Amino acid sequence: MAEYNDDYVPSFGGRTREVTTGEFIRDYLIEQGPDYVRSIHKSYQSFCHDNGEQGCTYSTFRNHMWKLKKIGLVHVVREEDMPGAMNMTKRFYDVRPEADLDHDGWTDAIGVLYGR
Repeated sequence: MAEYNDDYVPSFGGRTREVTTGEFIRDYLIEQGPDYVRSIHKSYQSFCHDNGEQGCTYSTFRNHMWKLKKIGLVHVVREEDMPGAMNMTKRFYDVRPEADLDHDGWTDAIGVLYGR
């Protein structure tokens, strides 16, 4: 496994952000409690807009949630069937109780999963 590079600073379009996507997800779930990806993404888009930043697509955001889940920082706490949608389920995520809130995965999920 590759060593994690402590000098890596996430960059978005050549600029660093005050809050990374992972940090936003962590803080949102801690403050709001379990929620589903579409709802978290909407809040993230509003947060980015309010701070003069460009957010990300829903697909990219879902991919980020998958990475956080694979690392073990978030998990599905419940599922609900979506009325009127065949075989569709809302999955509600939350921060794992045992998750380290300072884990490098919150700021660099790709680096943690695949090395930098």
